[in-house]
Amino acid sequence: MTDELSNRLAALTHHLETEFGQAVLIERPDNGGVRIGDAAEAGIPITWNDHGPGTPLLHVDIGRHRVPLQRTAASIDYLEQIARAAITGQITESRAPGRTTLTITLPDGTTTTEHTYRLSFTRTPTHTHPPYTPAP
Repeated sequence: MTDELSNRLAALTHHLETEFGQAVLIERPDNGGVRIGDAAEAGIPITWNDHGPGTPLLHVDIGRHRVPLQRTAASIDYLEQIARAAITGQITESRAPGRTTLTITLPDGTTTTEHTYRLSFTRTPTHTHPPYTPAP
């Protein structure tokens, strides 16, 4: 089932493919999503899944980050800016122990930064074994 927003997403993909030509890599996996990046695969690609009008969110993966966007016309406009940043290599990701920082420079020059923190857990054994004693 498609609606106006689904049609806009399809048109966006086609428009980017036409505008950037050989510089863009667009893949359409079996799950119905779209993956867009630069053809040289030097930058960080984005992937989005639109599950249709019955779902209120677009699921957008940028590097190791998942960014849920409301399924609105304004979000599709923002998604277009992110896609352009991916194609032109304007998305960077830096990693450090326990955290990742994603920076997106949009076509108008504004910068968006996302931080992801990974909590570390210490595993506590649920049972203990007696120490190993070699046989005499």
